[in-house]
Amino acid sequence: MTNLQRIRKERGLTQKELAEISGVSLKMIQKYETGEKNINHARAITLWRLALALDCEMVQLLAESETEKTIYEFLDIVAKRLNLEAKNEGRD
Repeated sequence: MTNLQRIRKERGLTQKELAEISGVSLKMIQKYETGEKNINHARAITLWRLALALDCEMVQLLAESETEKTIYEFLDIVAKRLNLEAKNEGRD
């Protein structure tokens, strides 16, 4: 079981519901969960959308190695900053 699948099930969501909430296609979610596609190679925006929908950190969705964990923790910080900037732009 992948981290994505485990977290999705912990949240009580179906793949279809996660696709609707996150904006990531159902087919892509299925590929990540079956291992047909490696989520470690996903675009940062895809990881960010999934993590936001699942209320988790981006790094939690990945298969971990110390190097990857460090990189994805950095990307998570960047994604949070982009989210803040997007929210602030909406206030103008």
